[in-house]
Amino acid sequence: ATPTSLTDATGKATVSLTVSSDMSIDMTVTATDNDGLTGTSGTINVTGGAATHFVVTGGPGTLTAGGGPHTVPITIAGAPPLTALTLTITYNPHVLRTPTVTQGSFMSQGGAVPTFAPQVDPNAGRIDLAFVRPQGQTTISAAGLIGAVAFVAGERGMTDVTITGIATRASGQTVPLVFTNIRLVVK
Repeated sequence: ATPTSLTDATGKATVSLTVSSDMSIDMTVTATDNDGLTGTSGTINVTGGAATHFVVTGGPGTLTAGGGPHTVPITIAGAPPLTALTLTITYNPHVLRTPTVTQGSFMSQGGAVPTFAPQVDPNAGRIDLAFVRPQGQTTISAAGLIGAVAFVAGERGMTDVTITGIATRASGQTVPLVFTNIRLVVK
């Protein structure tokens, strides 16, 4: 991969670098202006390929107050081989209650037994999930079920079930992530 640059009329340079979908690199950019002044950027991590996409799906978006449990699956698509995954799920704890977390099969591919550490704070409406595969064992498939959360419908209202997180390759580099969230209504 060879970087290219374009300098605008104000002297601001934009550097572009394209890498293949299976490649990641760290690089620095050194620039010299017309007066001989030189500067070097900090390390820039460039990860190839499209962003990994996480989807929180939940079937029907309307629940009955006091009903449930309602299972919300968390899936992944377009993932490169991963060794670790940390996710945070947030929701309104008055609208959704009593979360129960179940591990999916994605991080267990190839018979691996990952460390799975869920931490649930039902009062704050926050669930932290951490998955780490054994040393040297990366995931195989690019798509699958990460896990699921079952909720009981609480008070009438609406809540977004949002997800954020970080995925890591065997090299230690993070993977760009895109998240799709859901909205649930309790009537």
